[in-house]
Amino acid sequence: MRKLLPAHRYEVHLPIVVRAPGQTLVTGVTNFMSTRDVSFRLEKPHAIARGAAVTLYVSLPPEFTASNRVLIRARGHVLNVRRGSRSRTGGSAFIAAMDSYAFVPKEEWALNARII
Repeated sequence: MRKLLPAHRYEVHLPIVVRAPGQTLVTGVTNFMSTRDVSFRLEKPHAIARGAAVTLYVSLPPEFTASNRVLIRARGHVLNVRRGSRSRTGGSAFIAAMDSYAFVPKEEWALNARII
């Protein structure tokens, strides 16, 4: 049995766009990120449930990458949901495991214009 080392979580507040199957794109902001999971809150209440498969898009600004903006697409599943979070907007807070992630090539950015 392989032991996983603990992942370092970093407090970062970046724009995030989330898509769940059968749902529209919804925007929010990250709270914490690691190489394994991401904590985020959505601006409006949403029906994404625990265990749901999600696709997450996070745009890293040049300040994080030392060059140009980078778009990351992660696929994973929701581990935890907190409805009516402490945010003033009454949105929801989530923790999602990232099963895989990749950098989105600039050629595909036009297809994801709402995300960037």
